[in-house]
Amino acid sequence: MTKINAPPCPSCDSLHILKNGSIHNKKRRYLCKECGRQFVENPTKHYISKQEIEYIKRSLLEQISLRGLSRIPGISMKWLQNYVNKFYRSISFETSSLTSCFNGLILECDELWSFVCSKENTVYLWLALNRNMKKILAFIWVIGQEKMLSNSGSQYPKNIEKVQRFIQTFGSLIRMSCRQKHHPSGKETGETSHIERFNNNLRQRCSKLIKKCLSFSKDFFNHESAILYFINHYNEDLRLALS
Repeated sequence: MTKINAPPCPSCDSLHILKNGSIHNKKRRYLCKECGRQFVENPTKHYISKQEIEYIKRSLLEQISLRGLSRIPGISMKWLQNYVNKFYRSISFETSSLTSCFNGLILECDELWSFVCSKENTVYLWLALNRNMKKILAFIWVIGQEKMLSNSGSQYPKNIEKVQRFIQTFGSLIRMSCRQKHHPSGKETGETSHIERFNNNLRQRCSKLIKKCLSFSKDFFNHESAILYFINHYNEDLRLALS
């Protein structure tokens, strides 16, 4: 058998290589007899490694746009956007470790304003934080101008049926807090210092919430999932710190 002049296998460095046709641009394709990998010599396509995937996941928690994230490791913007869309669809709000007795539970609730695509498409995020554990227990999305001012001057969701995402485990608790046991307090009292600090961290680290920037969301699902990803990571860090 005639020995071919082929490069070693990039996976196992084997020299038992066979010709295996060509790819779409007529470049020679090889087959490794040891591990079965097919490859071409000097490939131009960038294969994303597991280390780069982990770097992307960590970077999504920081103040960086997708275009900036694609430029740093030299990843295609199209591939990155498709990966982020798929990754965001796998995110869910973890409530299994947050269930606790409601007796003596003190919630700090606050509103966070943002927008999607344009400032006319306003989005309000209501968050409920457990003062003792510092964890986010529940959140409510209110889309558009669906908010009102009560006689006490505090802001509530106007129509609970139109809320986009609602955590069922704490749904009755949030409704009870808003309509019966809600106690409005100013910032000078310090009663909402923990939730306001969380909102500050969220705005500082999530580029989609930074005002006067080019990294704002173009799609509500990605906007919601990016914030949800940060909330899950924040709660998990607290759990590890307390364990």
